[in-house]
Amino acid sequence: SGYNESIVSGSSNVGGIIGTNAGTYNEADKKWESGTVSNVVNATSVTSDAADSKNVGGLVGTNTGSVTNGRNNGTITGTNYVGGLVGDNANANSILTNLVNDSSAEILGEEYVGGIAGSNSGTITADEKNDNLINRGSITGNKYVGGVAGENKDGGTIANTLNSVVLHAKGDNAQYFGGVVGQNSGEINGATNTSNIDITAVGGSYVGGIIGQNTKSGTLKGEIRNEGSVAGKSQVGGIIGENDNDYVLIGTEGNRLTVENDGSVDAQEGGAAGIFYENHGEIKYADISNSGVVNGGDKTGGTGGLFGINTGNITESTLANSGTVIGGGIVGGLIGKNSGDVSNSSLTNT
Repeated sequence: SGYNESIVSGSSNVGGIIGTNAGTYNEADKKWESGTVSNVVNATSVTSDAADSKNVGGLVGTNTGSVTNGRNNGTITGTNYVGGLVGDNANANSILTNLVNDSSAEILGEEYVGGIAGSNSGTITADEKNDNLINRGSITGNKYVGGVAGENKDGGTIANTLNSVVLHAKGDNAQYFGGVVGQNSGEINGATNTSNIDITAVGGSYVGGIIGQNTKSGTLKGEIRNEGSVAGKSQVGGIIGENDNDYVLIGTEGNRLTVENDGSVDAQEGGAAGIFYENHGEIKYADISNSGVVNGGDKTGGTGGLFGINTGNITESTLANSGTVIGGGIVGGLIGKNSGDVSNSSLTNT
């Protein structure tokens, strides 16, 4: 266990408790042989003022081991890869479990900034005895900013998260802000966002209640839900701002995918949707619904209760909207602009 209440300052790999935590994982025995850290708290500021600084975290700068039962309530400041608990959760075996970012915590950076980790290549989750990985606090950055992680890399997993953070943008051309992840190339398994994401003041784009940008390898599993208000300049979705994965909305007959948005979605200059602003993937065995108000602004752009633009085929799915949809461009109760085929599905707007 460890407790830090002294100010920590450095260049890179800076942590309130440990700069670099190097772990060794025994694949055969499925256990850690070294690099396990537990019951640690940071209560003060951790800072890197270098222009090219990276890997700054409230507890650990760079982690290739296991960090569990940790808490941060200090101010964490860096440039890139800045996390409330860990700057970079750096490899496939790295695991962060049962971590709490308190409401008094503040995380400040430029790119890849997250409430728990700046970047994740391993696993961020709660264990079976806990309901959620809990993240609160205020997070500020310019690009790839998320309530849990700035980026979730291919092979990374974020599971069972509950967010109640405030995201802020800084600088010009701010983009890729997500209630859970700024940029997702890995797996999001069970996530609820209650955060208010409002970056209209500096012209933020690609904003999502869960994910800002979902790349071709980014996947969703379990129940994905947004309850917070989401606002940006353009390309704003209640769940995802920009989705580039052709298969992200495909469940199975026995394990359907559930995606819901209850929060309001607002795009200052057009392009808003309750679920994804733009979807190019197939939708199959999915139950998708929106009950929040969707406001696409008074300029051109696709605005829909579920999707602003959809080019994917829809089969064996239920799509429903009960929220008010407003826009100045192409507007639809469910989909603003659709070029996909719809079959064996229920589409309802009430």
